[in-house]
Amino acid sequence: MSITIQLSPELEEKLRESASEAGMDIDQYVIEILKGKVQPGASKELSLEEKERKLLQKINLGIPVAVWKRYNYLKSLRDNEQLDPEEYLELIHISDQIENANAERMKYLIELTKLKQVPLKDLMSSLGIKAGSNA
Repeated sequence: MSITIQLSPELEEKLRESASEAGMDIDQYVIEILKGKVQPGASKELSLEEKERKLLQKINLGIPVAVWKRYNYLKSLRDNEQLDPEEYLELIHISDQIENANAERMKYLIELTKLKQVPLKDLMSSLGIKAGSNA
């Protein structure tokens, strides 16, 4: 059985952060909360290495492959002028998801630069992350 719920962006972000801190994906984390096996928001003081590891986990969280495939498919329909209004709205929604994920990723990259005390370009280079064309 599957249940869909709508969360505020703020609550979703908090859940994702807590899941990442617990070393779980978001679905697994929510299930564990509902089973009563995990207390949301329970945290401890982390070592520098642990903070770095958790930030790297957050940086590496990405958009699922199936969403990317759908996004590319919808873009190709749009480019060929075959996109219907419902698909157009879906494309906008996925584009927003990607943009928000990239903004979150950048937030964590900046946090990691402060933790490691290195310039952003150097950190991105060391992680194999290429700057966009507007950077």
